[in-house]
Amino acid sequence: MNIIIIVLSILLIGGFIYLGVVTYNVRNNAQTKFKSKCETCISKANIVHAGSDTGCTPINHTVALKSLGLIEFKDNNGNILNPNDYDLYLVSGECMQYVDIHPNDLVFATKGFDVEHYNGKLPIILILKKGASAPKNPMFYKLRRLWRVCNYRDNLMEILKSILQSPEFQEVRRRPSYDGDEQLINDFFDTRLKRYETDYINCEYPNASDEKIIISTTFHTDIEKVRFSIHPISNIVGKVIAAFPIDKKYIEIEN
Repeated sequence: MNIIIIVLSILLIGGFIYLGVVTYNVRNNAQTKFKSKCETCISKANIVHAGSDTGCTPINHTVALKSLGLIEFKDNNGNILNPNDYDLYLVSGECMQYVDIHPNDLVFATKGFDVEHYNGKLPIILILKKGASAPKNPMFYKLRRLWRVCNYRDNLMEILKSILQSPEFQEVRRRPSYDGDEQLINDFFDTRLKRYETDYINCEYPNASDEKIIISTTFHTDIEKVRFSIHPISNIVGKVIAAFPIDKKYIEIEN
C-alpha cells in the first residue's frame, strides 16, 4: 500500500513538474514572439516645432520610430501610455525648455482636443497647426503653452494683465530672462495682434470662427525672451499628455 502511495506521489509530482515546464516554455515562446514583434514594429511621428516659423518641416513629413513597444512610457501619475492611443510628435527646437520639453523628445498628444469645453487647470501645452493663412507656405505643427481661451473682441488688455498676475505665471516672471510685463504687453499689441489681424481678421476671406482665440506663450530662443502669441482655436490639433527623451537609435527613417 505504501509503495502504491509513493508511486502515485512521484507521478503526481512529476506531472506538476512537467506542467510547469510546458507552461514556462509556452510563456517564454509567447514573450519571445511579442518581443520580436515589438522590435520590428514601426510607428509614425510628425515633426512639431518649438521655435521660430522659419524653415519649419511640412505637416506631411513623418519620422519612422522603431521598437517603441520595447519602451514602457508612463505619465506623471504612473499610468502606462500606449503609443497607439495617441498622436506622436518628435520635437524640433528649444522654445518649450521651460516646461522641460527639448529637441528629439517624443511627445504624446490627444487625437483632437475641444479646448472650449476644457475645464481643467491652465496652462497646458497644445499642438497647433500653422501656415493655413498663407497658401504658398506648407502647413506645419507648433508647440504652444496655453493660458487663456477668449474672443478677439474681448478686452485683451485686461486678459493679459490677469494672466501676468495669476499664481501660475509667477514661475515665468521669476526667470532670469524675463524682461518685464510691459515688454510682453507691448509686443503683443504692437506685433502679435497686428499680425493676427492681418492673417485672420482683415484678410481677403475672413472666417467668423477665427475670432475665437487662444493666448499662449513661447520662449523665443533667438532673443531669449518669453513672449505672448495668439492663435485661432481652429488651429488646435491636440493636447500634450507627456513628453519623453528618446534615443536616436529608435529614429529609423524620414519620409
